[in-house]
Amino acid sequence: MTQFTHTRDQSFRQARSGRRMPSVFGGLMIAPLRWAQRAWARHRDERLLQGLSDVQLRDLGITRGQIQRVVRDGLHR
Repeated sequence: MTQFTHTRDQSFRQARSGRRMPSVFGGLMIAPLRWAQRAWARHRDERLLQGLSDVQLRDLGITRGQIQRVVRDGLHR
């Protein structure tokens, strides 16, 4: 007869494998945090690109006027 024990490691693996259903409340709490993280990343990236010289921007294939669009939508060629 096999005896099953529940360990923290099993709980961790279950959570990582997606077997547990996330709570709706938890999702509602995380959504604004994710939005803020994305907004901050856009702001950070825009400031970084604004700090580059025109020559460096040209090497990247963008102009100073395209920085906001590139940060928001990505560089599409």
